[in-house]
Amino acid sequence: MKNLALNAKLNIEVIFTFDGDKDQQMWHTTMKVIPLDMKESEWIRSLIQLAFENDMHEANDLVKISMCIGCKAKGYQNIPMIKGYLSRNGKYFFQPDQRDEVVEEIIKGTTIAKDTKNFQQTKEAV
Repeated sequence: MKNLALNAKLNIEVIFTFDGDKDQQMWHTTMKVIPLDMKESEWIRSLIQLAFENDMHEANDLVKISMCIGCKAKGYQNIPMIKGYLSRNGKYFFQPDQRDEVVEEIIKGTTIAKDTKNFQQTKEAV
């Protein structure tokens, strides 16, 4: 059985924010098809891995992802992974004391955000 997908172009703009004085990074990609059965956490993890494929250690101190997406296909916003993304306004927080279940699934078994400090520690340092 083949995976179901919407044959539509999805434009994705991402801002990666890191701990410390490291500059934010902007990144753009396009998906030519949108899988209908992909979990939100798998989608976000795959984007991080694609963005940092040559330097995965760059994502070790990831604090936040802010995303913006666009698609001209009608009904794309009803795809479960897109619904999840929209429910959080395109924001994913990676500080250990700010993570939710989706972010925990994103980082599970990876080095993504392994060096990220708690939000409270960052706040107290300022």
